[in-house]
Amino acid sequence: PAGSRSTWSGAYRPYLRRLAAVASASGATPATVDVPLLERVLETYPLASRSRQQCGLALGALARHLELPLPADWSERSGGYGLHVARFRGLPSDARILELVAAIPNPRWRLAYGLMATYGLRNHEVFFCDLSALAPGGDRVLRVLPTSKTGEHQVWPFQPDWVEHFGLEGLGEGGAELPRVCTDLRRTTLQQVGRRVAEQFRRYGLPITPYDLRHAWAVRTIHIGLPDTVAARMMGHSVAIHTRTYHHWITRRDQQQAVDTALARLRQSAANGHRSP
Repeated sequence: PAGSRSTWSGAYRPYLRRLAAVASASGATPATVDVPLLERVLETYPLASRSRQQCGLALGALARHLELPLPADWSERSGGYGLHVARFRGLPSDARILELVAAIPNPRWRLAYGLMATYGLRNHEVFFCDLSALAPGGDRVLRVLPTSKTGEHQVWPFQPDWVEHFGLEGLGEGGAELPRVCTDLRRTTLQQVGRRVAEQFRRYGLPITPYDLRHAWAVRTIHIGLPDTVAARMMGHSVAIHTRTYHHWITRRDQQQAVDTALARLRQSAANGHRSP
């Protein structure tokens, strides 16, 4: 079909050509294609670029075909460890996040949106969580299941009052349901589940991506002073990745804290001086 030919030409062939060129330059042959070679090809594209993301998808498909186990952080490395300046400015504010949910007509997808906004979940993690803590009287701490991308971890809501705003309590007590998405990993993959979420955002014409909600959650935790080690653990990635991804905001926070401390000392010194005889 024409659509498939277009996808092949634009989304796969350029990156497989780059693979062939890198392999040739390194003396590799098709029989010796391995994970280190795929990683070298990925690193030839700029961080946080569209081409790097597409390369990650194309090489990921090739790796599955060749039954090569990719590193657990392949998807995040494909997206880049850092967020470029345009993304700094483009992340939605809390007010914008609350406003955009009205553009989603399906109540099930509104709940999925609310979970990602409130808990900073990856696309697929929405469907691989223990939601029982959302029931009335629960502690509202979600447990991301071991079957997810980076294994089991717990995550707290930021903002906590968004649990009520998005009506997430119904997911804990069984009165509400998420979209019907196949989660049987014998028939689908985490990537396919995540892609379904991204496609739904585009179908509703949302001007943000699911990962914008995740990044906004992370920035929110930085602004309120949550330790980076704790936030990284909740997000299911390493502190190194967390620091590199959110370097801009972490640096600003740390500098602001240093400035506030210095000004407090200055004011205290001035006050002491005025009291001196």
